[in-house]
Amino acid sequence: MNLNKLDKRAKGYWLSVNLFVVLIAVIALVIFFLSIDKQTLKAVLLPVAIPSGILLLLLIIFPFIKYHFYSYGFNEKHVVINYGVIFKHRITIPVCQIQDLHIVEGPLMMLFGLSGIIFSTAGSNFTLPAIEKANAKQMVSAIEEYLITRVKEKSNEEVL
Repeated sequence: MNLNKLDKRAKGYWLSVNLFVVLIAVIALVIFFLSIDKQTLKAVLLPVAIPSGILLLLLIIFPFIKYHFYSYGFNEKHVVINYGVIFKHRITIPVCQIQDLHIVEGPLMMLFGLSGIIFSTAGSNFTLPAIEKANAKQMVSAIEEYLITRVKEKSNEEVL
């Protein structure tokens, strides 16, 4: 089975999500700093500024690192998802155990032309984020075909 990389726009999507979080945090910090007196501001500013700068740098770099380690693939028997920067994960989902397939698109994903797929099994849900919309539809269609074929095979076996 060949493993595919996520769409390159995933980096921009994840970066946008992170920058949105940063924007909210900056607004909260500005409101906080405007509400305290200047003496307290001087005492609080340096201990808050350094970790905030480091966190901002990590939030900007992390989508690129995350993209590098994400891959996925599928065939008629399994869906495989690899991800993780510090802790590596390899998820193998047997196609015959998939109960529901969902294509998800949030507003920001639509802006980037991306979709996600949620694979539901009896035990849990697995998400494949940020793949091109056409690829998501093609993958879901192919897996549905595999499932339909499998159900027909099983029903023929039971008749015999």
